[in-house]
Amino acid sequence: MLPRSLVLALFIRSLSLLLPHTFFQPDEFYQAFEPAHELVFGFGYLTWEWTDLPRDDGGDSWWSVHVVGGRMRTWCWPGLFVLIYRLLRALGQDNSVLLVGLTVK
Repeated sequence: MLPRSLVLALFIRSLSLLLPHTFFQPDEFYQAFEPAHELVFGFGYLTWEWTDLPRDDGGDSWWSVHVVGGRMRTWCWPGLFVLIYRLLRALGQDNSVLLVGLTVK
């Protein structure tokens, strides 16, 4: 026989799987296009999450560079669009119809 605490924990965990507990933040999705466009084509608007954070400690240690300084968001998601934009640019097909059509749909 299973202990009551384990049965209770499994019941609560199973119940939490049935309840929706996620949410969608559209800014994180759509703000990925602009940094990718700026990186590939050299112009665009970057929000504050994509600019370097100020570093006032004056150090060049790993902690100073990667934790204190750096960007707020990672390049993992925009990196996908960077690949698409660079491919279109290399093929000479970097017009607005293809840029929007391949990244939004």
